[in-house]
Amino acid sequence: MIHSVRFHEGKVLYSNAFVETARMRFERELGEPFFTRIGELYSGWGLAKAILTIPQRQTAGPITSEMEASPVNTAMVLTPSGKFFALNEGGAPFELELDWNGAIKRLVGFETKSGRLDFPISAHPKVDRATGEIFFHGYSLLSSKAFLRTGRLGADGKVKAWFKVDVPSAGFNHDMALTGKYAVLFDGSARFTPQQMVQDKPVFSWDGNFTTRVALVPRDATEAHEVRWFDSPQVTLPLIPPPPSPPKPHGAPTASKGVRTTSQSHPLCLATTIGLCASASALLTARNQYTLSSRFMWCTHCTPGTRARRW
Repeated sequence: MIHSVRFHEGKVLYSNAFVETARMRFERELGEPFFTRIGELYSGWGLAKAILTIPQRQTAGPITSEMEASPVNTAMVLTPSGKFFALNEGGAPFELELDWNGAIKRLVGFETKSGRLDFPISAHPKVDRATGEIFFHGYSLLSSKAFLRTGRLGADGKVKAWFKVDVPSAGFNHDMALTGKYAVLFDGSARFTPQQMVQDKPVFSWDGNFTTRVALVPRDATEAHEVRWFDSPQVTLPLIPPPPSPPKPHGAPTASKGVRTTSQSHPLCLATTIGLCASASALLTARNQYTLSSRFMWCTHCTPGTRARRW
């Protein structure tokens, strides 16, 4: 569902509506959920369901590929050319048009750039409005082509890069960041661990022994060999929080040095936003590179969410 609020001539106009994709219409006509959801991938029952249903339930009815099976329910992006896209990291961006009051005017459909975007796109691309470029990444647990990819759209809207990024194993690569010189990816401690589902754990689990890594991707990169990886000494990024620690003294900092939060948020947002920005900023600053600007640090997965700031 998309919510919009518009302020005009002292009045507030509010609108909300579901983005009625082919997936939504199919399940509505069926009368029950059909496509497997990540929240179902928990415990031994979830593992059995994943093995038995995921390969068969990525396509149905009018949906012919994984790229069109996305629920597009995570975030919105407005491109420099004025286009709106609804996003979910399980498929392609979904374009729609809004009217003057913010209501949905027309559903355009999934955008794959004539098949060039043949791999799921993350819900959190980064838009550089100074250059008109859009930087993005994506990961897939189902694709045989790669696990993690990153790419760039030029100011003309054409795909300038879309290539595989090497990682040692599958993890939860939910968000990224952007600086004046680099797109920044990370590989954190939230790992893909289907084998642990038989122990009543989720499909992504916390691995405290995994060292967080940060990837610096030159903005004009087109191949994996141009990507530089660094181990991060600053933080370890949890999706599933570790066992509780003893309470900290009143007034003690709750985030990495130099990072403040504007609101409480769940571990997912902390992992993708605070941890990433703290690690990347420390690495970039230490190497005399362009320091992360707060305008690139919003995580729209959580609303009001958490924001990391320069110190």
